[in-house]
Amino acid sequence: MELHLGAHDSCNKSSVLKSLERVDEILDLTSGKVYVLLEGLATARESEIFENRTESGILPNLAYLFMDKTDKNFSSNKGERFLKELTFKIQTGQHPYDAERISRMLGDDFRSVELAYLDSLFLKYMDKKDRSRLGVLIEGTADDVEIDLEALKEDDKEIFKQSMDGNFNTALDLFKKDTQKTASDSLIRENMITNQITDHIKNGVSAIIARFGSNHTGIYHRLSRQGINNLSRVFIDNKDKKNQYYFEPMSVVIRKIMNQGAGSLSELDWYRGLIGHTVFQFLYEYFMPGVEDCEDTELLYQDLILASFKFSAMIENYQDVEEIRVKGIESTIGEIIESGANN
Repeated sequence: MELHLGAHDSCNKSSVLKSLERVDEILDLTSGKVYVLLEGLATARESEIFENRTESGILPNLAYLFMDKTDKNFSSNKGERFLKELTFKIQTGQHPYDAERISRMLGDDFRSVELAYLDSLFLKYMDKKDRSRLGVLIEGTADDVEIDLEALKEDDKEIFKQSMDGNFNTALDLFKKDTQKTASDSLIRENMITNQITDHIKNGVSAIIARFGSNHTGIYHRLSRQGINNLSRVFIDNKDKKNQYYFEPMSVVIRKIMNQGAGSLSELDWYRGLIGHTVFQFLYEYFMPGVEDCEDTELLYQDLILASFKFSAMIENYQDVEEIRVKGIESTIGEIIESGANN
């Protein structure tokens, strides 16, 4: 059992492939079933439907595109037959595999990279009965977990705007609300993810590779407490030579809430998280748009996390917070860069 943890921003495509190349390696070395569990916000029913369809021989990408089609009419009539026939035609070269078109339909670069690579492995390890030794699972979330990604993105924009304008109190209220909601939802999700993994540890299964955001180290600890054998945790996009992994300041706050509760954070901890996160957003917007090469982008992304982490660690007291508020975050970043260049 390998838990791969890393950023799941659309810029980190190469780290996705590192995880999936490991899947290919294990499939090549073993004769049993190998499962991949993907992070996602599918309902428990959608997750079940997705697994049933991939187990029946339907390509992961096609199963994902039609994952919301959970009614019996689609499953028992033409819908699933069409997907199986299309998979067979792609497998036999009768129909082209149009990765770009599928990517446009998904509207998600990160997920399309995952699924396109998994499709290639799915077909590579297909047996004579048109069943693949690669099993693909997607996280199924509880009905009471409602995660509105668009709302969180809008909140994040507002947090950034208010922080950059020096309105730290307004930004902090929103930051506290969103981090506590994310932490609460993550705890529920991690419990379900752990159960999903243990349900698939059985005879004939050679390995399970699960890839999740770096916040979810709790999955590893839950599995460890259950005595899962041959369990390993890999920070897949770690490039630090000392093998130390740095978390983006907002992640530091979320992880502490998950592990110790919101009451464990001092007001200064909250400000460190808020200001560090804003610094990361600022650096991201400044550097990322001009980077095109996938591998270079991944390395730069990690540098930005480290820079924002170190920036937040410099905040030692409320006087530091007030100085940053008065000067402005952009000016403070500029002074630090200039000071570093002079030294």
